[in-house]
Amino acid sequence: MQTNTIKRIVTCVSLFLIGCSRLPNGGSLLPASLSDTQTQEATAIPLARGTQVITTTVSANNTTVSNNTGAATATNTAAPATATPSPTPAKPTDTPTPMPTPTRVAPTPQPTPNTIITVNTFEPEVFPFKKNGNCSLGEAIWAAQTQLPQDGCKAGGDGGTTIILNSGIYTFAQADTKSTIVLPDINLPQPASALAALPVIGGQIAIIGNNSTLMRIGTQAFRFFDVYPSGSLTLNDLTLMGGDPGKLDGGAIQNFGQTNLISVTLRNNNAYNGGAIANLNETQIVSSLFISNGARHYGGALYGEGGLFAMRDSQLISNTATEVGGAVYGVRSKFEFEHSVFDSNTSVLGGAIYNEDSNLILNDASVVSNNRATQDMGKAAFAYGGGGIVSFGTESVVAIEDSKLIGNRANKSSGGALTNWSGSVAITRTIISGNVATVAGAVLDGYFGGVMTIADGCVLNNESLRETAQVVAYTKIPLDSSNNWWGSENGPPLPRTPTPTITPTPSNTPTPRPTRTPTATPKTPTTPAATATDVMTPTPTRTPSPSVITSPYLSEAPDICR
Repeated sequence: MQTNTIKRIVTCVSLFLIGCSRLPNGGSLLPASLSDTQTQEATAIPLARGTQVITTTVSANNTTVSNNTGAATATNTAAPATATPSPTPAKPTDTPTPMPTPTRVAPTPQPTPNTIITVNTFEPEVFPFKKNGNCSLGEAIWAAQTQLPQDGCKAGGDGGTTIILNSGIYTFAQADTKSTIVLPDINLPQPASALAALPVIGGQIAIIGNNSTLMRIGTQAFRFFDVYPSGSLTLNDLTLMGGDPGKLDGGAIQNFGQTNLISVTLRNNNAYNGGAIANLNETQIVSSLFISNGARHYGGALYGEGGLFAMRDSQLISNTATEVGGAVYGVRSKFEFEHSVFDSNTSVLGGAIYNEDSNLILNDASVVSNNRATQDMGKAAFAYGGGGIVSFGTESVVAIEDSKLIGNRANKSSGGALTNWSGSVAITRTIISGNVATVAGAVLDGYFGGVMTIADGCVLNNESLRETAQVVAYTKIPLDSSNNWWGSENGPPLPRTPTPTITPTPSNTPTPRPTRTPTATPKTPTTPAATATDVMTPTPTRTPSPSVITSPYLSEAPDICR
């Protein structure tokens, strides 16, 4: 057997390539183990802050695989991780019906080596595939999941399949609507919400893009990938451009299973919700870029419902939503953003993020900057706004640590950096600076209740266009923003409380009773008594009194403010 080696560059979140442990709730992405039978040379290469790439050389005597040219290549013998189907969360009526979870026969628990299939054509073939001796991307996914050869593609393996693309542009003009969800032990029709250029992902698939691009062309509506509840899709070094499924969610990817993105760019994708991705289970993102995606409803880049988004070392730039969440919208979900950037995103409410009854974590030098909420509050006393972030719902929990909220704008609304309407918000060691709003240039808290703290940070140079303070709170529990640097050794500027608008209440004037005329002729005429009229005193419209604790404050700038 000819000894041949391959070098595979994979980030360790690609679970079944090198036996990495999955990120549980934002946990470690470091490899769990490598097979004892492997010959390996692992070199850590810095990709981005907090990210590693592992270069592994594997001896070809582990497993030989055809790559369509007759040459022998090698595969990894690390034990694959098994994706467990997750229950599909309920979706509202205006979103796609979740894919059904199949009843599968448990496979024999004997892990087999991961298989590698190399795509050798740029042709966008869809089912039924034509026989031409080539191996297209669609055929490679089909062969991987059926574990049977398909035209020029070899059969996939039990332990998952890695598909290698040649660098270039792969164009797609139509959706694959005729294929079924095919796994070795089950065959199901596509669910109604599936509308992708490629076969539905129901098994373990990794695609190494080698800086290639998948691009939608023409007028037909479709996305690129649908991930079934039993499916696990890992994309590495790839661009997804121009996806649009029309009235459905997820411009590039709709995920009901497990999706991992490493060094992936999602550009100019559009959808009803989630311009780039609609997630209903678990999505992990590392060192990726979301730019110029759009939603006709919620979540310009990301839409989450009942699942987990974990993102690290990534950027969301210039995404838009027609209604809420310029970059991100989540309901009953969990979002974890570490060392990531939200810049120049736009929507009516929540220029960057709209968090509804969800858990939101931003930490490790994440930046929310230059985002814009376009809501016009007119002459109202308050509005949702949120140039950077809106948190809404009594179940919402927001934790922001060691980050920056800078330069966000809600020029015609409230809360330049953040608006919290009723949940819990804790902001720690964070710079809140240069934000602008009509009311509360920095933060507006709790018109409908909630608890907020802002501690050990910097709150300065935020502008309120009306006569109000940088931080305004309407909660029964005072907002505690003590122990911060306010840009002066004298503490925060004196709050400027607006004069409440007096709205006269109509007088409650009863109809006068007729005066009784005496029948007898009195010696002295009697003057009838005056009729009493009940008139209510006009009262002002109820305006909650801002309640903010700002003392003690820092008399000099801490290191994070310098």
